[in-house]
Amino acid sequence: ALRRNRLHGAAREVDEVLLISPDDESMLGYRGWIAEHHGRHDDAWADYLRAAEMGNAWSQYRVGLRLHKGTQPNVARNEAKGLAWIRRAAAQHHDKAIQYLKATGR
Repeated sequence: ALRRNRLHGAAREVDEVLLISPDDESMLGYRGWIAEHHGRHDDAWADYLRAAEMGNAWSQYRVGLRLHKGTQPNVARNEAKGLAWIRRAAAQHHDKAIQYLKATGR
């Protein structure tokens, strides 16, 4: 319950930042993470994708994983596109993206 309350408070703060700076890719990614943890997968996807398109490595990795594994509801699995997003994140030295590529032999 405490974690859920903290996420609600954080979500409000992130929304306030995005009102002031709607193109803050880090905040979009963070809002996506909060939405994901609240079970709002479509909202999470929209925020991750927007942040990824803006160049946010963490969101590129999240989008890539969902596409590569086919775990995003309402979005078809696409391994090639997923790997492309993960490679973009790895090119920005995102550790988990690099590890994922090595682990999958890509």
